[in-house]
Amino acid sequence: IFLHHRHQYSTYIPIFTNGSKTTNRVGCGVVIADVTSSFQLNDLCSVLTAELTAIFLALERISDLLDHKYCIYSDSKSALEALSHPQNGTHPLALDILCLLQTLQARDFQILFCWLPGHVGIKGNELADTAAKTATTSWQQPLPYADVKKFISHHIHNLWQGSWDLQISNKLHSIKPRITLWPALPVRELDVRITRLRIGHTRFTHKHLLFGERVPRCSKSPDRSFLVDFTSPTVSVMAFSTKNGDTV
Repeated sequence: IFLHHRHQYSTYIPIFTNGSKTTNRVGCGVVIADVTSSFQLNDLCSVLTAELTAIFLALERISDLLDHKYCIYSDSKSALEALSHPQNGTHPLALDILCLLQTLQARDFQILFCWLPGHVGIKGNELADTAAKTATTSWQQPLPYADVKKFISHHIHNLWQGSWDLQISNKLHSIKPRITLWPALPVRELDVRITRLRIGHTRFTHKHLLFGERVPRCSKSPDRSFLVDFTSPTVSVMAFSTKNGDTV
């Protein structure tokens, strides 16, 4: 398919762009003909920022070239969608790209954008990917607020998780050791019931508080309260089936 596309647009010079983000490096790469450029970006940059930076750099490069017909290939659907729908809370770099693109078009440049799958052996894409992953030259740019917000949220979540990991004596810790969202059920009533079972807020487990009775104990393990044993299938079935009198 790629070869067919190249044949169809053989008069357009191909440009390959790529962005890469690993645990300790963010970079972007651009391949124009036999010339490869790459830059290392701020570690807080997202993959989308890296992909858009590569496209922006490609447009800057071709603005100084004599040829005016180019096809930019990217394996990032998110980046191309950000350029196609600028009204949907567009990334600030996408707006910069669209402004630069408009300037180039006013100078009779003809520029196409095309998505291609990554890691399928297309030489230009592989070169751009390698360049992005091995970039050493730093390129300074303002960080998008969304990237900074994501970093702060991730950091706060890690601090929260670290604090929760120490709460091993908390009765809810064994039920939810990881601070993540449980998938929502299609019926809210079921969601409410499941949540009450998880945290032990049911008539079956709280009746003793209302009537001043002793804390109910599991028959399988008398030294444990009923709340902890809601994680066992036997108790869960019993709780759901107790409809006469003690309902969940």
